[in-house]
Amino acid sequence: MAGADTRHQPGKFRYGATLGSEFTSIRGYGSALTTIIQPHFTYGLSKRFTIGGGISIIQTNYFNARPLWSSETSTAGSGNFTTGIVFVNGQYLVNDRLTISGSAFKQFPITKDPLPYNPFNPVSSKGAQGIDFNIGYRLGSNMYIQAGFRYTDGINPYHYDPFGGTGYLQDPFGMKSVYGVPRW
Repeated sequence: MAGADTRHQPGKFRYGATLGSEFTSIRGYGSALTTIIQPHFTYGLSKRFTIGGGISIIQTNYFNARPLWSSETSTAGSGNFTTGIVFVNGQYLVNDRLTISGSAFKQFPITKDPLPYNPFNPVSSKGAQGIDFNIGYRLGSNMYIQAGFRYTDGINPYHYDPFGGTGYLQDPFGMKSVYGVPRW
């Protein structure tokens, strides 16, 4: 098969790290700088089955943060907090067109978040966890369809997903639903 996926080589161990940062600023509500480091690995158990996993360390520094329901005279807070995420994943190639994959994660606080109303962290102070399951089918060389299921606990479903998905009924900044309910 031309252009075969090298992740599915039996006994092949791959590793790497992802580094990133993002800056968020919302006039009147503060700003935040988040830095992420994520070492990860994959291992080919067979020609069709690959497992992987890793850990993410996420450091957020926030500046002059205030809740959405605050008045202009309310006190703004500044500080930082750190969270971690441990994750595992797997992928099974049923045939050259059909792929089944899944993952699980657990997010936990490393340091206490000093904000009682944190607009930069939609995760419960008790942490969060979740699983997802996906089935993908390649229709042709340039067309692929995918369907899946995700269950999470401890993450507000109306908030932007840090792993690349979008929430339901969110404002452009991921701060509140269209119903005006703050997300923390």
